[in-house]
Amino acid sequence: VKLSYWNIEIEAGRDTLWWGPGYHGSMLLSDNAYPLDLLKIKSAHPFMLPWEKLGKWNIDFFVARLDKDRDYSYAKLGGIRLECTPFDRLTLGFSRTAIFGGRGRPGLGLKNYVNMFLGRNELNQDVNANASDQLSSFDFKLNIFSNTQVYGEWAGEDKFAPWENEAPGFLAGLLLSDIFNIETLDLRTEYAKTDAAWYTHGIYTSGYRYKSDVLGHHMGGDADDFFMRLSKNFSVTQDNIESFTLGGQFDYQTHGRSSAYPEHKYEAGIDTTFNLTDSKSVKLLYEYEAYSNFNNISGDKIHNNILEAEANIRF
Repeated sequence: VKLSYWNIEIEAGRDTLWWGPGYHGSMLLSDNAYPLDLLKIKSAHPFMLPWEKLGKWNIDFFVARLDKDRDYSYAKLGGIRLECTPFDRLTLGFSRTAIFGGRGRPGLGLKNYVNMFLGRNELNQDVNANASDQLSSFDFKLNIFSNTQVYGEWAGEDKFAPWENEAPGFLAGLLLSDIFNIETLDLRTEYAKTDAAWYTHGIYTSGYRYKSDVLGHHMGGDADDFFMRLSKNFSVTQDNIESFTLGGQFDYQTHGRSSAYPEHKYEAGIDTTFNLTDSKSVKLLYEYEAYSNFNNISGDKIHNNILEAEANIRF
């Protein structure tokens, strides 16, 4: 259910959240985990503050209930994101999320919520003093030229500022549009990295997860990921198809970077998406996967062939 009044949009129901400029992944919130049952309040349209030179702003706030089968059943996940566009070519964002509460955890008062937002006591191993498992990030998206975009996200675990954290995670990307002067031919590269502390917690031992899946970047903690994609959109004059996109991509991941036998994953795929109308599309995908040191076991290898068909209807 979604309602709008003035410039406030309120949503209650099941939804996926993706925060940040990343295409292949995002450090704090992505579509890797199952959609959340949540209450979300956000600005329906960008708004201006009294100081116009600060540009246009958006704000997002949500609270969701996590699953039963974790260390503290039905813990809550909350988050806030501020995003501003000081000028047309640049977008800046700040995001903060926290897992708190749950059965068996102490009740929270106003002071606890203030301390939670400021990141106080986040490194305290006292289960009563440490109220939450928190992550925060700063991100940017900059259009350098008409066909060149750079973006990035710098994130931290359990501290208010990412640079205060001993094990920050980051994501960096580059998008080149209309390469070789060919309209809608786009090349994207993206790299992300986390350390072993990422998506773990000393008190919320189930980690930064929902139904066992990481809420942030799909590579998980103690990992890195290099992604590249080339795609081309084609216009179609037929009545039943408006356009289609043909793409090819490559992904290389390392899991358990600090282990004796890091797992390496190589993935290559091709896909096509047919846009039937503005609200209907069909996607076909073939993907080949190869693992070495699977599950961090020396010499274990696995190969997978994946075929996927997907239909989307938006209403």
